[in-house]
Amino acid sequence: MALFTTSVVLLFVASVASGFGFGAGFLGAVATITAGVAPGYRAGLLSSIFVVGYLAFSIPAIAAGVAEEAFGLVRTTEVYGAVVVLLALLAVAGLLRARRTAGSLAPADRPERERPDRPAPAHLPG
Repeated sequence: MALFTTSVVLLFVASVASGFGFGAGFLGAVATITAGVAPGYRAGLLSSIFVVGYLAFSIPAIAAGVAEEAFGLVRTTEVYGAVVVLLALLAVAGLLRARRTAGSLAPADRPERERPDRPAPAHLPG
């Protein structure tokens, strides 16, 4: 919306809102991934998370910079935003499908140590 209205205030409001959303999402993802990992393996796991995360952000940003030269800033921003929205919707659809599938395949009685609300400790090679 900030792009189409050329509103600087809307740009800053959107930046703050997306920053809070990203921060909360990233914190939750890191907490989920590192749950149950032995302390001696957390540093390696976290470094891998950050490498993948930085690549996931830098490669599309570089591609957008190259595309901007050919198509202009407005068109590149429109396409980039549309792709981000499409990927987010696909992620939500995949999560809902996985939840539905996992729920229908879950056994009726699980021992206390295999409860889904308590993550099992991760076993890493080495």
